[in-house]
Amino acid sequence: MKNKYNIDKEKVIIYIYRRNGEIFETYVDVKDFEKIKDMNLSWNTKFFRGVNNYYVVSTQYLGMINNKPKYKSLLLHRLIMDAKKGDIVDHKNHNTLDNRKSNLRITKQNQNTKNRKSKNINNTSGYRNVSKVGKWWHVQLQINGKNIILKKFPLDKLNEAGKYAELMRTKYYGKFAGN
Repeated sequence: MKNKYNIDKEKVIIYIYRRNGEIFETYVDVKDFEKIKDMNLSWNTKFFRGVNNYYVVSTQYLGMINNKPKYKSLLLHRLIMDAKKGDIVDHKNHNTLDNRKSNLRITKQNQNTKNRKSKNINNTSGYRNVSKVGKWWHVQLQINGKNIILKKFPLDKLNEAGKYAELMRTKYYGKFAGN
């Protein structure tokens, strides 16, 4: 392990130093640390715009292939979960630096996209899955790949619409309902 780290009873904290002076901490289980510490890798953070978050990654040099250097990126959470090609690894608590197994699960893409921590960037209601249409607040969810309007609320009932949307996310999305 090329990174500095600290082991406590429940987890290992791996420190990631960036060139700009920032220090990130990522968490792994002690058992998983045993798996990665002897790999002689340097772990870094990489910002992924699509999810607006940092992930822990290491780059391995594979050698020269066709007179060009080849590299392979390893994402820590995928390594810990032994993810196969096509597997999606979800961070349950949305903290992409928390790579303990209790926070990770292999899932399907449609479940992963439901487990979001926030509303859309263009949301004006302040509540996830609530949008203003004319003189109504619409509560709508993606269910079985289709956008379904579940209920309409008058404009003076925004808080009720927000509570109803949260209730419906729990009903239809279960453990993937997000925040």
